[in-house]
Amino acid sequence: MTEIVPVVKERASWGKGRIKLIGVGTAGIQVVNHIFKDLPQDVMAICCDTDEEVLNGVASVHKVLLGRESLGGRGCMGDPDKGRIAGEESLGELKKLVKEDTELVFFIAGVGKGTGSGALPVIAENLLADKKDVASIAILLYPFSPAGRRVRHIADKSIEEIKKHVNAVIVIDNDNIVVGDKRIEDILRDRNGFIKNIIQGIIYSSNPGLYFSIKPAELGVLFNKGREAHVGISIQTKIDKPDLDLMFEQISSHPYLKHVLNFKHADAMFVSFLWHPSVDVTGGVVHALRKKLESEGANAEFLLAMGQVSQLPEKSAMLLIIEVSNQTGEYEENEEVKLWEKETKQEAVVSASASGILIEEAGDIVQEEPVQTLNQIPEVNSQGNEQSSVQSREERKKIPAYERFKNNPFLKRMPTLFKTNDDSEDDEEVPRDKTIPYLKDKPD
Repeated sequence: MTEIVPVVKERASWGKGRIKLIGVGTAGIQVVNHIFKDLPQDVMAICCDTDEEVLNGVASVHKVLLGRESLGGRGCMGDPDKGRIAGEESLGELKKLVKEDTELVFFIAGVGKGTGSGALPVIAENLLADKKDVASIAILLYPFSPAGRRVRHIADKSIEEIKKHVNAVIVIDNDNIVVGDKRIEDILRDRNGFIKNIIQGIIYSSNPGLYFSIKPAELGVLFNKGREAHVGISIQTKIDKPDLDLMFEQISSHPYLKHVLNFKHADAMFVSFLWHPSVDVTGGVVHALRKKLESEGANAEFLLAMGQVSQLPEKSAMLLIIEVSNQTGEYEENEEVKLWEKETKQEAVVSASASGILIEEAGDIVQEEPVQTLNQIPEVNSQGNEQSSVQSREERKKIPAYERFKNNPFLKRMPTLFKTNDDSEDDEEVPRDKTIPYLKDKPD
């Protein structure tokens, strides 16, 4: 029997520099610096920041100091207006790197501060304005809740602005990656690995050596402009044959997703199924993939990529699905994540009220279940019994803070906050991650 092979054989690089990976701001640079070494050779990494010290600490080939004249390499101090000015000033330098042969651009940035929220919208709007058929995807890191209401408000505004200038926006909410018993370094490494897998899946899918490949311009047409993309990815290792049912199950429950994939509401879907040559994949997988999507209720425009990729680990397979929808709000929230967020935010409000500490978002997190204010919390005597109190705010201010708070039941979870020599040495020690509401263990 004659062997059927792809018309174009797979190459390690099929157009050097045609894909740009641009990190904007400190958070974006950290991700790019972590992942670019593991990407194909045809990816050009570019790091941009207003802080020269941050740029000096990265290993990417190309670096652009934004706002060299206006800011002098000192950063924009979290001010988006300064970031915007710096982005406008340095557009010419960036355009020299993003030449006519560019086909696909990934922007990676944290939003909520100055450079990511200020410079990236300007760069996204102007960098590709005169370049046709260039697909652009922005991967944005949404700030942790404790960053404060102002920071998250800036992040929301900048996301809406960035959407106007790229084909798709993928938002990774940092709150969704926090697990209380994991080191921060491990959490961030896992998040960066997740981003790397998304980028690799898209890049490998555009390899002309696949049985079904895509062109980046097709991806841009499919996503169009201004839509938020929801991503699911599953990787199986040490296998002889892929298990599609298991892969779909892993995709639908990925812990980093604020919204689960909802095939019923998707207007457009990009589906990529890739495997190492050592994995046995038969022709029936195409029909199985179609039936699986149909059983999930998918009725969207599809773009399919499928084939062997030797850069994947041996005995491994990858399934990547990206979907977009114009039906805002139709996606179903992950109920476990939703419940976890509600519980931890309520704890944050109670802790803030009990300790007399003002948290910016404490007043608007849980509107339907108001908590007691400082004056409404009953006094507790030495036997732990409540005693009525009708003291005015002025009268309470005359009582020393320590006397006011030391026996408050809400502060038992933070025993070291008002520690004195008179306190019992038998106080129960509370693990550090349990004293901070937003680091409570999150559902898997």
